[in-house]
Amino acid sequence: MRSILVIGSSSAIGNAVVARIRANGDLAIGVDTHGCDITVDFSTTTGRLEGIESVLEKTGKRIDAIISVNNTTAKKPVAISANFFGITQFIEGLYDELKDGISPRISILNYYDECDEISLDLVNAMLHSGEKFSLKLAQQLTEHFPDLAGQNYSSSQKALQIWVREMALKSHWKLAGILMNTVTADKTVLVEDVADILVWLASGANTSHTGEVFNARDLAKLRADF
Repeated sequence: MRSILVIGSSSAIGNAVVARIRANGDLAIGVDTHGCDITVDFSTTTGRLEGIESVLEKTGKRIDAIISVNNTTAKKPVAISANFFGITQFIEGLYDELKDGISPRISILNYYDECDEISLDLVNAMLHSGEKFSLKLAQQLTEHFPDLAGQNYSSSQKALQIWVREMALKSHWKLAGILMNTVTADKTVLVEDVADILVWLASGANTSHTGEVFNARDLAKLRADF
């Protein structure tokens, strides 16, 4: 039996992911801001660090996979903190436990669409300049260009997608055998289908896919695998 963290477990897609994991005979541990096994505030550094400690205590430091469907839709700077820094810091904080897991995997539901308008400056800041500077840029965008405030959200999703792709190729993740991928989906895709691909990518059956972005609408192309 593998132990799998589900970030955003209280949402509809999170519930579907938990159900699929348990149907496969594995242990699903829900992580969210409310209504779950472990409550975490992903918008603050303190909340994330406390959440990591809670996870380690709850799991006995045994973590085999992480599936995230977390999604803060605010057009405010908090989207930067919760969607990007919240997830990346949380995952990085559990690296040591994950690398010792059984078939360690990470799959993340990503809400970026190629049609979305983003701020490249904001994306680059999240990837290279830290949370404090990124929040400063996001606040300036919100205050001076309120019509573009939605870019706080879309930029956080784009940055997360890039981060997963880049981290998947980093030596310490790659050599540890940790495979990580993102899945995109629009409202036309059934929740159950999205859950299927997320859970499969986080399973030991996925032996090669890493650093990839899968469109859930193309799920049929992977059906032969699972």
